[in-house]
Amino acid sequence: MHSITPARLLVMFSGAFLLAGNASAYVQQRVQLDYSGPAGATTHAADTVSVPPESALHTIHANIAGGFGSAVGSVGTFGDLGVQAYLHGLGKLTSLVSIYSDEFVNPFASARHAQSRFVVDGGSLWMIAGNGSTLDFSLELQARILDSLGHILSSNTWEATIGLAETATGTEFHTTGESLGASLLGPGRVRIPLSFQTFDIGDIPAGGSMTLSYELAIEGIGARFVELMNWDFSDPLHVDGSGILSSVSLGPTAAVPEPPVWVLFAGGLGALCRARRQRS
Repeated sequence: MHSITPARLLVMFSGAFLLAGNASAYVQQRVQLDYSGPAGATTHAADTVSVPPESALHTIHANIAGGFGSAVGSVGTFGDLGVQAYLHGLGKLTSLVSIYSDEFVNPFASARHAQSRFVVDGGSLWMIAGNGSTLDFSLELQARILDSLGHILSSNTWEATIGLAETATGTEFHTTGESLGASLLGPGRVRIPLSFQTFDIGDIPAGGSMTLSYELAIEGIGARFVELMNWDFSDPLHVDGSGILSSVSLGPTAAVPEPPVWVLFAGGLGALCRARRQRS
């Protein structure tokens, strides 16, 4: 298997203002790969970078390989990532990428609405295996909004899942949560296309802040036999709020809707009638 480079950055902005960076921010990026075989054999590799205590973020990379197949994952300094894996034997193979950042603050004197717009480069899932084999994909973003004192006000989640399962009657395909536009191309083969995604986070109060976490997990379990099981996925999501290419932005909160003209007219007419009755 060839090594992968982080996905290219494709970022869209929304709203009027970008979030400012937090001087005491904490950012962590992690790649973890695991394989467990039917005879108890295990293989593991992981790489993590965090600020602090690291002096600066850098690209991280992990890979494993053996008689079961191979897996590789990487995350760049902007949160761009890629994973690839291939399983050709029995057992469970998992690739996990997680990114966390608390570098988002609202520097304005009033509440602002936070929204993240990002691009999914896409990928594929492919499985030809025995009854009981599964291939599951999960992508989750979680945001927590805090007040100026650091108290949690709300927690919002964006999640998309895709699954393949081999049964006695054939291959089952399912999706839940947000749509990534995944489609079944043929027996056991799923395509995830390029797509534009939006995560509506919520209102951050004046002086408040937000944490944002991202987790991509893809797990393949081969039962009875595995003729083919592989996956690849890349995503240029950027969770570093202080960066010039941040995908998170602040905009005005939802305005209080003004009453329709006919409501105002009816109210004024009623007041006029009451005033005439009082004079009479």
